[in-house]
Amino acid sequence: MSDIGMQSTFARSDGKEVEGIINSTNFWDWVFKLVQIIEPLYEVLRVVDGDRRPSIGLVYAKLEAAKKNIRKVFPRYAHLVLDVVQDRWDRQMSRDLHKAAYYLHPAYHYTYELAYEDDLTAALLTRYEATYQILLSYWLSQRFAHPVRENRPPS
Repeated sequence: MSDIGMQSTFARSDGKEVEGIINSTNFWDWVFKLVQIIEPLYEVLRVVDGDRRPSIGLVYAKLEAAKKNIRKVFPRYAHLVLDVVQDRWDRQMSRDLHKAAYYLHPAYHYTYELAYEDDLTAALLTRYEATYQILLSYWLSQRFAHPVRENRPPS
């Protein structure tokens, strides 16, 4: 250390403690694991926050890949991170819509053989039912708002 560093108040016990932490391999192992956890989430954020609007199936695919990667890197404590991610996802996104788009996207459907994924097909059916209800209510409102004239020949 330089003379200026040795005269600093941090050169005493606090500075030595920080130096010991920074120089330990355990500290850098944890930093490496944190980077491995944050990197996939950062990739999802880059896709969502980019200039081009991603398809909602792509957002779901990226998030699922990030969660899988986090579970692989940090199996014992992955739930701590994934609970926060899941909570944010539940509050801000329509999961059924994203799952349905993911399921219907040919690149994901055939690459990952999603033919019989129960939660994805359930999400798809939920979206179909919701869309059907919206279309039916719209059709009924239009039908009764403008009654159809009887088919009579012109007089």
